[in-house]
Amino acid sequence: MVKLKLLKGVVHNLADSFSSPSNTNVLDYVNSLPKQNRSFDVDILRETISPGGASLRESVAMYKRWFLKNLMNLKVPEDEVVSVRLKIDISYTKLSQNWRIVSTVKTKEGKEFSDELRVSNVR
Repeated sequence: MVKLKLLKGVVHNLADSFSSPSNTNVLDYVNSLPKQNRSFDVDILRETISPGGASLRESVAMYKRWFLKNLMNLKVPEDEVVSVRLKIDISYTKLSQNWRIVSTVKTKEGKEFSDELRVSNVR
C-alpha cells in the first residue's frame, strides 16, 4: 500500500524544484517556447517533455532518479507508482513569472491524486 500522504509530499517537492529560479535548464527551455503559449507537460517516469524538450532530457532523468530514490526511502516499491506527470502553465505580469504546476500521480491500485502548486518568480 502506497503511503499517499508522504508520496504527495515528494511530488510537491519535485514540482517546487522544477519551478526554481536556479533551475537554469528548465528556464532556458521555458524561454524557448512561444511567449503566448508557455505550457508544457512532463512525464517523469517516461522521461518525456511535450512539446519538444530534448534539452531537458538529462534534467528529467535526474528528477526520475531523485523520485525513485525517495520512493525507496519511503519503502515504496517502484512498481507501485505507474505515472508521475507535471502540467506546467506559465503566465507573466510586468514584474513576475507565474507558474501553475499540477502534479498527478497514479498508483498501480488505480488511485490517482493531484496537487496544484503556484509559484511567482520576480523577473
